[in-house]
Amino acid sequence: WAINAIKWCYKHGIVSGVTETTFAPDKPILREESVSMLYRYMVSVLTEEEYQEMVAGIDQTILDQFPDGAAIDDYAVEAMQVFVQAGVITGSDGMLVARDTCSRGQIAQILRSILKLGMM
Repeated sequence: WAINAIKWCYKHGIVSGVTETTFAPDKPILREESVSMLYRYMVSVLTEEEYQEMVAGIDQTILDQFPDGAAIDDYAVEAMQVFVQAGVITGSDGMLVARDTCSRGQIAQILRSILKLGMM
């Protein structure tokens, strides 16, 4: 049911599989996975100059304010840094809980915040 969307997102570097050969479209999505997908799309529409300017402004210690900040998988760190710094991601009860699943409502809130800030 989602094959065309998955192929398009994969082709544009927005998603990858859970393995080299498996996408798992019905698997619940983690918060860090959803943030990474949205971030990859955002980056895909930036010029190289805009991207370089954005990453140059990242506070590399921004995730340290959260006790679970170091638990974020490497692939998601830059996305989480950018969105935390921009106020898109604020955490829950002082935690990022990036390895928890993400609800549809949370994804909608993240997307709304990104759009409201003009990040996409």
